[in-house]
Amino acid sequence: INTFHGLLVEQSFLDSGPAEIAYYSNMGSVEDIANPSSVEMALIVVHGASRNADDYFCSAKATIELQNRFSRILVIAPKF
Repeated sequence: INTFHGLLVEQSFLDSGPAEIAYYSNMGSVEDIANPSSVEMALIVVHGASRNADDYFCSAKATIELQNRFSRILVIAPKF
């Protein structure tokens, strides 16, 4: 599994201020992707009630390796 990351997001609909969303990514932190326009597709996988984002992330990574249409697919699995 690649590193677990956090992304700071604004919560303008709440008065509590910004929050950080934890996520798994196959390209490292989404804020550090050197050339975002080179990403051909983004696959965002949302976990179920078990909150096992790591399992969903691993399944998605295995799935994208079975295809040959896209070479740069960003996989993100948020954990909340």
